[in-house]
Amino acid sequence: VYDVPCMYGIDADHPEAEDNLGQCGVHMSTGDDYDELVRDWELEKSNISMITGDNCLPALSLLVAAAERRGKDASSLRGNSMNWYPRIAVQDVPSWEPRWGYKLMVDLIKWASVHAPAWNTANIFMYGLSEAGGTPVQELAYGLAWGKSIIDAGLEAGLDPDQFIGRLSFQVGATQNLFEEVAKFRAHRRMWAKLCKDAGCKKQSNMHARVHVHTNGYILTQQQLLNNNARITLQGLAAVLGGAQSIHTCSYDEATSIPTEESHRVAIRTQQILMWESGVRNVADPLAGSYYVEKLTDDIEAAAWELYNEIEANGGYQKGLETGEIKRAIDNASYEMKQNINSGKQVVVGLNKYASEEIDKFEPFRVDKAIEDKAKTRLETYKSKRDQATVDAALEKVAKACQELKNGTGDLMPTLVDAARAGATNGEMMVPMREAFGWVVSE
Repeated sequence: VYDVPCMYGIDADHPEAEDNLGQCGVHMSTGDDYDELVRDWELEKSNISMITGDNCLPALSLLVAAAERRGKDASSLRGNSMNWYPRIAVQDVPSWEPRWGYKLMVDLIKWASVHAPAWNTANIFMYGLSEAGGTPVQELAYGLAWGKSIIDAGLEAGLDPDQFIGRLSFQVGATQNLFEEVAKFRAHRRMWAKLCKDAGCKKQSNMHARVHVHTNGYILTQQQLLNNNARITLQGLAAVLGGAQSIHTCSYDEATSIPTEESHRVAIRTQQILMWESGVRNVADPLAGSYYVEKLTDDIEAAAWELYNEIEANGGYQKGLETGEIKRAIDNASYEMKQNINSGKQVVVGLNKYASEEIDKFEPFRVDKAIEDKAKTRLETYKSKRDQATVDAALEKVAKACQELKNGTGDLMPTLVDAARAGATNGEMMVPMREAFGWVVSE
């Protein structure tokens, strides 16, 4: 996971990076940082999940250059780029205008389909839809419309369906209603398979929904923190029963701060207990045939198709981003949920029911200020040993390639890889990209 400055595409010496380095992740901006990341790893056997923000393309370029310095080419890489450029419906953060976000997203997919065929090129951020307050039906419908919009963009760019669709994946949220979440996961697989088949996929494996489940943090409470462990366990159980391929369980203290080492260890042990002690992994789809689960799956799927068809009739997911339609719908659902919690209609144990006047004694995790100083020193050292003229020439080519991508006469990713090879940093590559594609905030 990259820290906030990296996600926004700024280096450690940028004024806006001050007091933000190390927040929410690790700072990775130079070739040296990436060399350290891949040092001693068996790249062909390692799966590197790059949870980036708008620096998705520069980050992959820096990783490719680091692999090459170890004598490996891009085809040796395994892992995934989030490629979350269409996420502005769920996060009030600066990002690309949707039409340029899609251009950038497809540019990475095209490049990887040729040069890094084992790399997973886009992650459909359904978890973000849920975390922003969307209902399970909204998460399904909007998430699948998001996926369909990527498929459409790839097909428009001339890609073969079986060349790229199988490399798309999902990050899906898990909230507190166990059976509803299981039904959502089951409906999701059926719906995605249909969309992929309709798009022209012939290989059955390319129609499989490849799902990572992230337990939702918004349901965790600051009150009676340890209660969150029960919530997280139920979320993890729903993910397993629903057929997830991988799971991230939140730490119980995430409602208050970045997790401590102790809370993070408990989160990992929660998964390990589910895996090794509960027996729930011994059979696939263990709730299949249950009248309630099958009926709930059918009902959620039907409701999601209805909303999905409405989105498509209105121009699709990208159009919904541009008009603000999707964000407004999620904001309204979030507001309604908050109203239900405030009124007590939706029970949250320890918050609006069985509350306690005792204040938990808790020491939150705090980022060490020394991290910032070390990152600045690393950056300064890195820049001092580069050939600045070579870097400047490479960045000029990046600026030119950005314009060519905008007008449809060229690709950007090859030029970014060249810039990374020349020694350009994450932040330096992002400057011409921001200048070319603009920077907007969804409100």
